[in-house]
Amino acid sequence: PASTVAPAVVSAEAAQPDGGIEQSDAEESASGESAPDEGQEAVSQTVLSNAVSFTEENLLLWPVQGEVLIEFSMDATTYFPTLDQYKYNPGMVIQSEEGIPVYAGADANVLETGSTDELGTTVTLDIGGGYQVLYGQLKDLTVEPGDYIAAGGVLGYVAAPTKYYSLEGDNVYMEVTRDGESVDPLNYLE
Repeated sequence: PASTVAPAVVSAEAAQPDGGIEQSDAEESASGESAPDEGQEAVSQTVLSNAVSFTEENLLLWPVQGEVLIEFSMDATTYFPTLDQYKYNPGMVIQSEEGIPVYAGADANVLETGSTDELGTTVTLDIGGGYQVLYGQLKDLTVEPGDYIAAGGVLGYVAAPTKYYSLEGDNVYMEVTRDGESVDPLNYLE
């Protein structure tokens, strides 16, 4: 049945403020008295929409498969080839290919989308437990602030690198914070 499969993305309009669903929709879906239309089906699947609960014991899915080009480094500087300089890096840069889907690492609520000169188009996810994940170097986003996305759902696609990463080539930037402090994403990836 459709109600047992969680959607990859649920818009904020479909979710109730408490993360639940309207009782009448749940009863109709569960009892089978009336077949839900697509809008009702999305509502009936939002039970998990705000139930994000990442902990240190959990692991994140990789956003893309690729070699780590620039590692996380907040205790020492690391070399950025395009910039030809050493600097701290609160995230990591993962090699990829333009147009490849970028996946959410965990069940999450989309906090914000934006754009910076350095990271291009970005998405910030709240994954629960005080953890947030920022993804950069994206295009063609499939989410917007307020959406819920399941682990493995497509956030968008790999963009051409910004001028700050031209020598590194196509890549995805990933930064994980816990209670506002940057932590090494590699410690949380499967």
